[in-house]
Amino acid sequence: MILFAAAGCMTAATNDDGQKGTTAPAAERATSLPKDATKNQDGTYSWIDKEGKQWMYRKTAAGYVRSLTGAVQRAPLTIPKDAVANPDGSYIWTDKAGQKWAFRNSPFGVMKTPWTAPAPSGAEPVDTVTKVIDKGDTVRFERPSPFGVTGYEKKKSELNEDERRLYEASKAKPE
Repeated sequence: MILFAAAGCMTAATNDDGQKGTTAPAAERATSLPKDATKNQDGTYSWIDKEGKQWMYRKTAAGYVRSLTGAVQRAPLTIPKDAVANPDGSYIWTDKAGQKWAFRNSPFGVMKTPWTAPAPSGAEPVDTVTKVIDKGDTVRFERPSPFGVTGYEKKKSELNEDERRLYEASKAKPE
């Protein structure tokens, strides 16, 4: 009995061409052939759908099986002719809807991203993570790290520009 079941499985696993694995996913199964499909020399049929995808249909014992042979060929992205060049090598372009886009050449081709205005050059961001503790003649700087809170102390007269800016910003904050 077991031998008959095994023999049945072996014959079901081959198609009329003698190839194994004819069971196709539901997305690849086709019940019929499109009317405008063209016959190929090898007995298969080719058909291009509305999206430009090219399909190949092959006759099996269970009906037709289709597979994708050619994907939609999209034109490579190019920089628009009316884009404005920047000194850093990027380009800014505004589309018909008023959206600004940044284009940049990369090793993988042209990259397109939504444009964001750069931060004003005069205003530097203030560090909000570093905790500044005034200890009279010295200032303690503490910052969280993966290994816990790390910190150091420095005399007020020896503060560098960044440390002085952090110290001044901490004095201005109401606590």
